[in-house]
Amino acid sequence: MNGMVLRCPHIMGTTHSRPERAMHKTTKLTPVMRKEVYRRWKKGDISLRALGSAYHVDKKVIQRIIVRGAVGDFSVHTSANARYQKPAPGTKKRPRSPIRRAKKDKNASS
Repeated sequence: MNGMVLRCPHIMGTTHSRPERAMHKTTKLTPVMRKEVYRRWKKGDISLRALGSAYHVDKKVIQRIIVRGAVGDFSVHTSANARYQKPAPGTKKRPRSPIRRAKKDKNASS
């Protein structure tokens, strides 16, 4: 698999290496493409809207890539909200806020 090259239809004439980690089938941009988007934006020769149309994604996706790229994160993230994910094994349950605890204590003493 190391020698395999994946041709990207979004960017005519360029090739990108196949990522080591399996990605979701609907992922639009690979980490290599994300780096390229950030590099092109940083250079200043192209707008967000033009990048979006070049890579066939929305301008908001490009904005998110740029924000994460500023800290060097070009990985593919899940779209699931963290509060709906199961807690990691071995972690404790999140404690109640002091206000909710006070309300519960007040109701219990009545």
